Amino acid sequence: MFGIVSAALFLSICGATSLHDLNRSKEDMLVGMLDEVKEMEMMLNKLQTDDVEEVLNVGMDDEEDEEVNSMFDPKSSLVTYHDHKSCGPRGDDAQADLSQCALGYDIAKEGKSVDWKVLATIDGCEYYGYTVYECKGPFDPTSSLVTYHDRKSCGPRGDNAQADLSQCASGYHIAKEEKSDWIAKEGKFDWKILATINGCEYFAYTVYKCGGIEAFDPKSSLVSYNDYMGCGPRGVDAQADRSQCKYGTYIANKGKLDDWKVIATINGCEYSAYTVYECSNW
Repeated sequence: MFGIVSAALFLSICGATSLHDLNRSKEDMLVGMLDEVKEMEMMLNKLQTDDVEEVLNVGMDDEEDEEVNSMFDPKSSLVTYHDHKSCGPRGDDAQADLSQCALGYDIAKEGKSVDWKVLATIDGCEYYGYTVYECKGPFDPTSSLVTYHDRKSCGPRGDNAQADLSQCASGYHIAKEEKSDWIAKEGKFDWKILATINGCEYFAYTVYKCGGIEAFDPKSSLVSYNDYMGCGPRGVDAQADRSQCKYGTYIANKGKLDDWKVIATINGCEYSAYTVYECSNW
């Protein structure tokens, strides 16, 4: 009897153990499958994120290229660039011609390469570095107090615009004036370009100011004046010494003679006219 009970108990325990093992095996399988699903989910999410980032990066690169291309014209003589295999339109590693900037220049935009990374591709040519310069303008051609002589009517106020001096109820004076000379260029004669502003070339200009005459220094060797009875510090009706200016001069300030009226009194001396010159940079 005891043997039969023992045998029955043994079979019962074995059956329970087998059922438990079976159930545990199923749980393990389910856990494993869930882990695999989670892992696949994570991989899928990562792939989707990478794809989105790649698309976004491509978009950003396109925007950067558009910005670079809009600011960087390799054909411009005011641009220095470093190109690949001399593919640039102005030859290998072209330098900007800054001699055309009579009053100096500013850097408008600059791109420097790191590890020879291509910064811009324009018309199929790759560039590793570039500098875009801008000339400092000597006058504002949009001002109605400016007279200018431009090339091919490119000025913002039309061909060879004249200052509107009717707005100066109490008179006016010349604040700055510069006139061009003829020069030989490629076997032909042309006007010397005095300024290039927003792509337009100017051969002459006069900047007026409303109101009274500004003071000047009669002792300066770059000043011409008409004085009363030789009272000026450099003698009667002194003339400016323009020979000291290697690249010529331009008029920085001027008080015109008007029926010998006194237009300035400096240190007790009366002046009826004067011209202040400044040396040109080129």
